[in-house]
Amino acid sequence: MELDGPTHESREDYDAERTAMLNQMGYQVLRVGNEDCYDDLNSTVDHIWQTLENAKP
Repeated sequence: MELDGPTHESREDYDAERTAMLNQMGYQVLRVGNEDCYDDLNSTVDHIWQTLENAKP
């Protein structure tokens, strides 16, 4: 999981390339905005949990 905040602004191309590389290696990248964590942590945790549940073989 990666938290995306102001440090990721104007780095979308870099992040996309890195995500593609990680996906090719078998990793799934879940991006979550900083605001989502600050404003609604419970929903963010639910989203992470659901993603993990869906990734089970």
